[in-house]
Amino acid sequence: MTSCDLCASYAAGADAEHPLLHATEHWTIRGLDHNFGAGCMLIVPNRHVTRIPDLIPTEVAELGQLIWATSSAGFELGDDVEQTYVCLWSHREKPRHVHFVVHPVGDATVRQFGLRGPALHSEMLVRGERADPGEMAEFVSRARAWFSSSPQLAQ
Repeated sequence: MTSCDLCASYAAGADAEHPLLHATEHWTIRGLDHNFGAGCMLIVPNRHVTRIPDLIPTEVAELGQLIWATSSAGFELGDDVEQTYVCLWSHREKPRHVHFVVHPVGDATVRQFGLRGPALHSEMLVRGERADPGEMAEFVSRARAWFSSSPQLAQ
């Protein structure tokens, strides 16, 4: 397998673009500091996976609960969130790596861009704006606290 930059950066333990918010046996939840603003999160398998059919049953069993919990975090931690968009992404330069983007979207974002859904994501990607570092740091701190005490993740 060709070296995967996501796997390498996560294995190194420090990834400023994707700060660790929560980890389970099979997945990590990470912040995303670019394109979609502070509050956007990634759900990423801990091992290199390029396609959904390649997930193992225990990874699949955890995934639904993590999507629910991460979406809940988006609503509770965000401002005026009206929906969380959950998208599977794995199309990038090879080697690809499956990751789910969980993007809380509020009325202010919809008004700013005049778009919703995939059109909103496309425009945000084209603009390529990074989250304000202070807002990102505050979100990461609040999200870590939320995930550490989340009833959605209680075993």
